[in-house]
Amino acid sequence: MSTHYLIFNHGVNNRNKEDTEKSYKKLLGGIRRDLDKEGLTQCDLKPIFCFWGDVNEYHEQEVIDAFNHSDAFKQLDFQDERKSQVLRFAGDAALYISRHVGLDVANRLKEQIANGLQDYKFDSDPKKKDHVHLITHSWGTVILFDILFSSRWDNLDSTDQNSALLLRNGVFGLKGNNGQYKEGFHLSSIHTMGSPITIFSLLMTDADRQPDPLDHEERIFDKLYPSYGSSHTITPSLRLILEYLYQERGTNRLPWRNFIHPADLIANPLDPILFNVLRHAARCIDLKDIVLNGKSLTWIGAAINAALFDAHGKYWEDDLTAQEIAQVIKAC
Repeated sequence: MSTHYLIFNHGVNNRNKEDTEKSYKKLLGGIRRDLDKEGLTQCDLKPIFCFWGDVNEYHEQEVIDAFNHSDAFKQLDFQDERKSQVLRFAGDAALYISRHVGLDVANRLKEQIANGLQDYKFDSDPKKKDHVHLITHSWGTVILFDILFSSRWDNLDSTDQNSALLLRNGVFGLKGNNGQYKEGFHLSSIHTMGSPITIFSLLMTDADRQPDPLDHEERIFDKLYPSYGSSHTITPSLRLILEYLYQERGTNRLPWRNFIHPADLIANPLDPILFNVLRHAARCIDLKDIVLNGKSLTWIGAAINAALFDAHGKYWEDDLTAQEIAQVIKAC
């Protein structure tokens, strides 16, 4: 029987491991219930709960202490929110901007994912091979995609200690520091929730935006999508892994579900922006933007706070999110 590994990766405002895992388990429970309704009670699900939320906690506390000693800060509105959700969002952004701090997250993710996939097996028979599903939330999607695909990790001084490249070694379609593309686990689906990954479209260079120089049949994968000037761009490597998976899957497209709560100001649709980023590789994915059932907040003031921080966390307990992920698992 195939095993389905579910890699859960959290986003902003998660500083407690136990609380984060409670959120993961809510969604996992919803997925299990939906599979049970489909008669798939024997479906073997193995969750991998990633946690890196406390990496920047010490430095955030330093900022809070500085706020507490500021006379100007005492005159501002939403002081609690500034010292909690807003600061944590900025702190997680710093993990993305700073390669030094981001490497701490890469270390965590590499260890947690590698440990969780120790028993992963690949088989040419689709009924026997294991499947890996990526379920990511919020700014955590940006951070994970950066670690997996961004060229800024390629040339660190100590490459054998570079956890980003070591993590890539374990992913089919990515080249880490072993120089191999066709080793590691095969990604079976991607699920992004409340994720602002459209930021990557703003990082595309002019070269990234040029039409593909050759038809697909004439390409050599190693030279398919060279990396250009922007060190933060994920475009070449993301295109490349999708091309490899597309060929390995017999031209079956990779399912990608993007979940958006209508009141979540962080979340954005990926269609058609992602297709513009991927260019020819867009044919390799089955992308669906899924807008959840929820109250749409069109007024301002206190509602903005609710939209940002309440709706942004609803995905973990949402029935539709669980149902859609379960349907993808069922179709594997």
